[in-house]
Amino acid sequence: MRENARARSFWPKILENDAGEEIATTAQWEARRNEIKNHLQDKIFGYFPKDLAVEFKSVLETNLSSIEATYRHVEISFPSLNTDRKIHLGLFYPKNIGDRKLPVFLSVNKCGNHTIVKDEIIPQNKGLPHHAVYCEGKTRGSLQDSYPVDQILEAGYIFATFDKSDMDADNASLLDDGIKSLIQTHSDPNRSWGTIAAWAFGLTKAVDWLHQDSHVDTNKIAVTGHSRRGKAALLAAAMDERIDMAIPHQSGLGGTARYRRAYLRESAKMMTHGHFVYQWMNEPHSLQHFFSKEFANWSERIGRLPIDAHHVIGLIAPRPFMDVQGTHDFWAGPRSSRRMVELASKVYRLYGVEVGSDLQINDGDITSENSGQIIQFTSRTGHVANRFYWSKFIQFADSHFKTTNAPSSPLESPQSPQ
Repeated sequence: MRENARARSFWPKILENDAGEEIATTAQWEARRNEIKNHLQDKIFGYFPKDLAVEFKSVLETNLSSIEATYRHVEISFPSLNTDRKIHLGLFYPKNIGDRKLPVFLSVNKCGNHTIVKDEIIPQNKGLPHHAVYCEGKTRGSLQDSYPVDQILEAGYIFATFDKSDMDADNASLLDDGIKSLIQTHSDPNRSWGTIAAWAFGLTKAVDWLHQDSHVDTNKIAVTGHSRRGKAALLAAAMDERIDMAIPHQSGLGGTARYRRAYLRESAKMMTHGHFVYQWMNEPHSLQHFFSKEFANWSERIGRLPIDAHHVIGLIAPRPFMDVQGTHDFWAGPRSSRRMVELASKVYRLYGVEVGSDLQINDGDITSENSGQIIQFTSRTGHVANRFYWSKFIQFADSHFKTTNAPSSPLESPQSPQ
């Protein structure tokens, strides 16, 4: 369905503050950041915890047999919570990394660290069930095409990841399993954090570790994620400026798609109280846990929400940003996201950085010559994460993180099922 003129008129100006004053300088935008971050937490996702100390313990370091990699398992614990619950951060390094410092891709994973590679030595988190239909039957290495560690390492990157259920289960009816349930982040329970905020916060705690990892180039940390995990990646990068690049992939509503999409004019109501049928699963799933309870109060007045997705993308500026979409992934709203990228590019221009000629690349190679600091990449697919898309993540990262641009060998673009 197409957006209508009424929906378009709802878009709040990105270069305007809460007082209605025009933003014309980067200093004014820096002041605006806190307003946007406050709206994100107060009205949509709930508040992040404040002053929550963490401790790190490296419990395993070993070479893997299924791929040329060294694996490290780091436990991130929260001593003030008096709990055994932890973030189990898995780090994959190129074998024989020596004393090199490499860029890193960081991502929340779908069904556990053990599903990424086949090696039996990767610990399976048995303390927390996934409570997600899409994880049933996912065995060791079963998601290696969604998280192609060999491809990432061969390109000269480290891969860091943790199971989303460490922070919070992906199930609206089972929300007492992860670290999130132990912390009320606001005196008003309706403004305490939702699941997306919890996953995003977990990513920022992983960044804490990366900043003390001797193998990590701390100026080259890229965060990515697919679908709902893409929402978390975007939010983490918006809230934490230590993240140097953001690549949300088919992140949809709550990610890079507009909240004011015409055919989702009651989007807040749908996302907090309703169900929808995924086009690729044919099974209903409640999404109310993604957001704070406060977000439900905007269901009848979504047009009055003081920010939209372009403000969130604008928080990434001037850091490199790539929105990744499948043109047949209609629920994720690739056209909606494209408009948000276009509007957010105004902030990049405010910083005087190169934004590219038309902000969009369709299926082709991504280079430093054609990408700029902010782009949308599209391919003729549905809702999918695979090696082809990872080749594009790597090309975009190469174009910004490496002095010589040598994009990975392009893979044939997969066609969407008809």
